[in-house]
This record gives sequence, structure tokens and C-alpha cells, in this order.
Amino acid sequence: MSFKVTASGKRGVRLKRAMYLILDQWPEGLSSAQMMYELKQTNVSKFVSSTSQIAQTLKRMPGVEMLSGYSFNSDGTKYGAKVFRLSHPEEFLEWVDELPS
Repeated sequence: MSFKVTASGKRGVRLKRAMYLILDQWPEGLSSAQMMYELKQTNVSKFVSSTSQIAQTLKRMPGVEMLSGYSFNSDGTKYGAKVFRLSHPEEFLEWVDELPS
């Protein structure tokens, strides 16, 4: 699958690169809510609007897999969540290298 980057699509690439770097630091994976928290700490926070946007973006990223897992609320209660993790980082790196500069 090939992706074209338009002038407006560059922010999507920056967002995906930031997500890749975060997933690379968390090999066990993150839920979309945890990813949102991590992204809000970066310079791409203005491009993030909801956890569903994050989940949709992660589902389409090359090299990322979605698993059923668990996450925890701030009060310590556990809930079922989709967890995203980097399964084949080389696929994402190849995709990024194919993008026009």
C-alpha cells in the first residue's frame, strides 16, 4: 500500500512519527487513552483531538498491531481495552523512507 503526502498530510506524518517513537519506548503497548496522554506531552499535541482518532491512526500504521488487553483507570480499576504495540518496526521505517521529502 502506498501513501501520498500532501501539504495538509504532513501533520499526519508528524503525528505518526511521534506515535512510533512513543510505541518504541513502550514495547508492551499502550491503549489509545495512554497514547493520548503521551502525545499531549509532545509538540504534536495540537493535532490530537480524541482517543478514537488515535485508535484509527494506529490501526492504519504499518508495523503496529492491535491486541485485546487491559488498561487501568487513575483510581486503579482495570478495564478491557485495545492495546497497540509495535510488532514490526521495520515496516514503519520502510514506509517513512518511501515518503517524498
